[in-house]
Amino acid sequence: MGKLSTKKNAMGKKTTREKPFPIDKLLYPSLLIAISAILYTLFKTILTNTPIERLDATDGLLISDTFTGTNGPYVILCLDEEQYQKGARLNSAFSDSESIISTLLDPTTSLPIAKFATVDCSAVSTKAGSSISTRYGIDETVKPASVSIIGRSGTLTQVKPGHLKSGYTLSKVVRGLVEVRARKVDSTKGMREKCTEGLGGDKGGCVVLMKGGTSTVDGGVGRKEFKDFMAGYADEVEFVTVDCTKLEVQGVEGRMKEEYTEGYDRLVMFTSGDDGGLRVKSFKDVWHKDSLGKWLLEGLSGEDVGGAVKAESIKVKTRSKRSREMGKKRAQDKAKGSRDKVKKDATSKNRKKRSKLFGSPGDGDDKPNYGGGDKKEMRRAERERQKERAERERKEKEDNMTEEEKERRDRRREEERRRRMEEEMNRGIIEEGDEDDFIEVEGGEEEEVEEEDILEL
Repeated sequence: MGKLSTKKNAMGKKTTREKPFPIDKLLYPSLLIAISAILYTLFKTILTNTPIERLDATDGLLISDTFTGTNGPYVILCLDEEQYQKGARLNSAFSDSESIISTLLDPTTSLPIAKFATVDCSAVSTKAGSSISTRYGIDETVKPASVSIIGRSGTLTQVKPGHLKSGYTLSKVVRGLVEVRARKVDSTKGMREKCTEGLGGDKGGCVVLMKGGTSTVDGGVGRKEFKDFMAGYADEVEFVTVDCTKLEVQGVEGRMKEEYTEGYDRLVMFTSGDDGGLRVKSFKDVWHKDSLGKWLLEGLSGEDVGGAVKAESIKVKTRSKRSREMGKKRAQDKAKGSRDKVKKDATSKNRKKRSKLFGSPGDGDDKPNYGGGDKKEMRRAERERQKERAERERKEKEDNMTEEEKERRDRRREEERRRRMEEEMNRGIIEEGDEDDFIEVEGGEEEEVEEEDILEL
């Protein structure tokens, strides 16, 4: 409803009527909403219609390099040439996933973690002499679409129909197969199969991330740096993780520079040694991809590594209750040490600041010498300084006074003394005839004195 307005008519009487609703005030917001909706639709259409790479199925070398992983990770949609020429609409999950993945960059190349392309899988490659689907085992009958993911190692994985429900679901699958991730180890057999076996071949070493629990230390910076570090060296070493809050790696932890501490991650690397043994190198430095890379290269080259151990002696077992308790205690000691260090640094900083402001022992007699004394002594010395400063200012002021100013001061003091005497007499504190027993002392204050004292004065 509109607002009520009161006006006088021609007869001088007040009339009340309702003002019309200000429709013009809604015009600009409505216009803004409409323009935003148009721009959003246009932007979405542009993204959807962005041309995705089309592979030439007759180029045998290109197809071979793409499907073996030589050209990097790829997400391939099978789309025959006839449908492509007709401008058939791509699968929505495939196109939406391309928009999502294009924003995720590989830290080593600054390019998207995977490329998207379409190809006629039923076409015959000139190099292989057979269709792409036959050569690489792709099922083109999968509905709603035949999508395959080629990982970093060249392994081809065909996407299940349930993973094509949305672009977000497909993107999760792509990231899981394309991004470098450490494989989880929870048994001695898993450590042997995923890490220690086959060292010295394609993989020069194996790096084990021994997790100490939830990464609350440094806000998780260490694990973020480790992730970038893995992306840069995934082709040279294998990466695995062990949850050391529940498990312990026997045969290794005793050789490490750091003991298990709850909440703190540790790193150890295995490389092939002499007589079939394994060389062990632990990491103890700032968690940064540069320092991690230096540590890795030193381990691969055999610099500053520990003695060899037998692969059979490395076992993954359940961590004992005592070991878990000791890990918690070390974490508490570390936290206490950090707090004590912060407190010590703050105390040192305050002491330096105090020394700068008030002086330190041996600075001279013109400054108060606190010498690290307590606060009570500091306050007492400061009050003394203020009194001395006030006394100097009063004397300087008196020395600069003229005779007239001194007379006015004396008269003012005499008047003040009389006024105070009258007040005391009214209250019965001073009896009549005792006025002469009061004299004025320096500073304007009065006190009672004996006759002997008056004569001496």
